[in-house]
Amino acid sequence: MKRSRIGEIWREEGLRGIVDRVVRKIYRRTNLYQLTISENIGLPEASGLMFAAMTETTLAKMIQDYPEELSEDKRRRLASRLAPDTTDRVFLVTEGEETILGFYCSAYDSLCDDTMNYRVPARPGNVFFFDGYTFLAHRNKGAQKFAAMAMLVEGRRRGCTTASTMVDEGNTFSEKAVARSGFTKAAVIHHFDFRLFKLNFQRELNPAKSPKGD
Repeated sequence: MKRSRIGEIWREEGLRGIVDRVVRKIYRRTNLYQLTISENIGLPEASGLMFAAMTETTLAKMIQDYPEELSEDKRRRLASRLAPDTTDRVFLVTEGEETILGFYCSAYDSLCDDTMNYRVPARPGNVFFFDGYTFLAHRNKGAQKFAAMAMLVEGRRRGCTTASTMVDEGNTFSEKAVARSGFTKAAVIHHFDFRLFKLNFQRELNPAKSPKGD
């Protein structure tokens, strides 16, 4: 942290505020959630929302409509998920055919989170949900829940029987959202980052059902 920023935190929050930020730099905890996909799952009726795979055209439109909410790194990552050799998928929830409410990603193979040096393992018959975002102007319209249900339907269509996702500890909004979609906590993953040395430790809450990470 820059000195000016440290001084600002000291004035507003004292020593505890500085210590809390240092701890967050080196330690992070994530919860792994999982559910069994029902054979009879379907989309809610009369929701007014639509679900479709992202294309180069709709990605360009999304960048044009929400430039401040899509960093260069995020644009690059979304574009890479359109490559023909990837098993990652990006879906959009729209209101009508023109208004994009958000994007939501799923993976059918192993997935590496570079920020935590953690690889989510591939597991036969499982779809992993990650990197979902609802644009600020369209929150509280049910887009995230609708996307989760639509991706479960898509996963079931592809032969998956389970789904999983990870949520950072303390992200109350996302924790409540995945719980409303039927996910239950299956494991806790502890991430330690000491610059060149990174370590992940996973504690299973239900070893019979939870996939293990690296």
